Amino acid sequence: MGHVFATIVIFVSTGLVDKVTDLDSVVPEAMDELTRLSKIPQPAFAITKNYFRNDKIKKLRDSREREVTEMVKHVQRPDVQKSIERHLHNLKLRKK
Repeated sequence: MGHVFATIVIFVSTGLVDKVTDLDSVVPEAMDELTRLSKIPQPAFAITKNYFRNDKIKKLRDSREREVTEMVKHVQRPDVQKSIERHLHNLKLRKK
């Protein structure tokens, strides 16, 4: 099974997320970022983004089959199945 990391740490350290901000600041900061990015010509933006993220995306794609196999094995364990069963049962009760 893969490692479990704190959300902020993994997103920022992998480069898949450019910035983490407080909930109250999300909309104003997103608008500032959109304004800044809208000034970059689209073809240049796309080429640069692909260039910097290509290695990370390749690693994710290359490990996909292994990760899926490990996840399937994990989910098929009896204790995990029991936990999923309890969770689904609780969801059904909550729905009523």
